[in-house]
Amino acid sequence: DVASLDERLGFDKDGNDISLIDVLPDTSENIDDKVHRDMAFEKVASVIDKKLNEREKKVIYMRYGVCGYDAYTQLEISKILKISRSYISRIETKALQIIKANVDKNLY
Repeated sequence: DVASLDERLGFDKDGNDISLIDVLPDTSENIDDKVHRDMAFEKVASVIDKKLNEREKKVIYMRYGVCGYDAYTQLEISKILKISRSYISRIETKALQIIKANVDKNLY
């Protein structure tokens, strides 16, 4: 049998109906956490757009699978861009430092 979330389970101490939906925990994300996460993502996206050069952007997009790119390893990116994996690592490290420095100073 499938139970409905609105199925009456009984009554509370005040005589009000209690349904299954009333006793299940709310597992949805806290709205404050979602807003904070969305704002942080917007700040990171803005920093990437304004502070990184085209190669740095592409490496970050490909490394983390954002902006329409699949996520790749540094080795895969090096083969695609035809540059060494160590150079990809340096580009990624520099880009992440730029992002962190600019997001941190804009959070406060």
